[in-house]
Amino acid sequence: MKATTASQEPSITDTSTGITPSLSVINMPSSAADTTHAIGLTGVSNARDIGGYKTIDGKTVKAGMLLRTAALAGANDADKKILTEIYNVKIIVDLRYDSEIAQSPELTLPGVTNIHAPILKDISASSSTTSTASSSAKSDKMDTLIGYVKRIGDVDGMINNEYSAMVTDKYSINGYKQFFETILSEHDGAILYHCSGGKDRTGIASMLLLSALGVDRQTAEADYMLTKDFIKGSIDTTTASAAAKGADQPTQDGIELLMSVDQKWADTVFDTINTKYGSMDNFLQEELGLTPDKIDQLKGMYLQ
Repeated sequence: MKATTASQEPSITDTSTGITPSLSVINMPSSAADTTHAIGLTGVSNARDIGGYKTIDGKTVKAGMLLRTAALAGANDADKKILTEIYNVKIIVDLRYDSEIAQSPELTLPGVTNIHAPILKDISASSSTTSTASSSAKSDKMDTLIGYVKRIGDVDGMINNEYSAMVTDKYSINGYKQFFETILSEHDGAILYHCSGGKDRTGIASMLLLSALGVDRQTAEADYMLTKDFIKGSIDTTTASAAAKGADQPTQDGIELLMSVDQKWADTVFDTINTKYGSMDNFLQEELGLTPDKIDQLKGMYLQ
């Protein structure tokens, strides 16, 4: 892709991380899971590049080719410029279900193909942690969010069960299978994938993708945990608002859990896969259709 010069374009700062990538080049993320993976969007949260990570055999995931974010409805003109002119995004994969998209329509960009690969069934009263937390917080329906958390009671247990289901339920597995088919499709730019908050469905997609590329479990889980850093401001603001509304401490803690990520949930993904399928490799091949040839193709496309 043709790059512009730094003098031609301004810099864009990701206000949630302080990262200011030059618009002349793709931000080069480090091999560590840290805020250098930010891609500089200001209207879209939790936006980062999973490039830069080292694989077990010493290769590196290519930067600027695989991007993960929250929902894109808030993308401003500068964000669109970054996505199309800097990262050359050619495919956007939306992991949300239909009613989420109806409430927050998908971003469409010239020359970009939109793919819908829902991970969860479209149920109006869905317990999806991402959609409930994000929609309630963004629309300032704090009473609804507080009431929802109180009804759940055991937020940690609910989310843990949902994570296990997303790697055992056939509907979810089919969604991730479609995700990988898209990742393997022919294209001449980057692929961006997202759900609502960019943390649960997207977080699992990233752990599976990094695992398929040969990145070790610890690093894949560390990338998942970056959500805590990338949306800390939003979490703090929402819990403070809940406190101002009179929410007690357990409810505030539940809201924080609902909006965030936890090491236990990442472990649940890997442990459930190992228990049910024997290994991550078995799961990728038997459930997601990633044969050894397709794994080689995947690595050829995204590793250097």
